[in-house]
Formats: sequence, structure tokens, C-alpha cells
Amino acid sequence: MKKIAKFDDLMMRARSGEDIKLKEHGVNPTLYWAYQKSLDLKHRYLNFNDAIWDNQIPEIVQQLREAGKKKFTISSTYSGMTETIHEFIKNGCRLSGMTTVKTYTTNWETGENDIIPAFVLTIKE
Repeated sequence: MKKIAKFDDLMMRARSGEDIKLKEHGVNPTLYWAYQKSLDLKHRYLNFNDAIWDNQIPEIVQQLREAGKKKFTISSTYSGMTETIHEFIKNGCRLSGMTTVKTYTTNWETGENDIIPAFVLTIKE
């Protein structure tokens, strides 16, 4: 996954004990946590696996564009996901397919991370 230098800097500063207020740095918290989790799980694309508030989507898409991201995934299974994806589409994305991503849960038979389906969205230029 392509890194976002601004987010990496904020993560390092937070790990060193600095009190980081994401909003003060112009960073959407939902996007930041999705980025951090995606790095942890070594995803190919930034993946949203938690709730995404529809009113945050314009800001998320803008920040993804600024970071040079072209694709991302959504593996969240929260109700209302069709409305959330529709909101991404209204904000310049398109649904471009499906893939699979790792989760933090472990398959008890294999000892490996569980794999679940995810929507792939592409940001229109």
C-alpha cells in the first residue's frame, strides 16, 4: 500500500508520547484509523473495516485524493453500507469490484488471519 507521509509522521509523533489532535492537523479520524489498520494488516489498498459516517465522506475523498490514493476498499459489514457506498459514488468514486482482505481475527483451524470480502472503490480523477 502506498504510504501517506503526513499520517506516518503523526503516528510516529503519537508513539513518542505527543498528544496528537487529528482534526488540528486536518486529518479525518476515520481515514487515519483505516490507514493505520491497513498498514498493520499489510493490505494492498487502504481498507475501511469500521463504520464510516456519511457526513465525513466528502472530507475522506478529498484527503484520499490529496494523498494520491486511486483505490481503496470497504470491508465493513455495518447496516446501511449501500447508502455509504452511494455517498462515495456521489463524491467522485465508483464501485469497481470486489476483493478480499485480512481481518484482526484469527481462523482457529489455520492460525492465520481470517479473510473476508471487500468492495473496491476507485476515485475518479
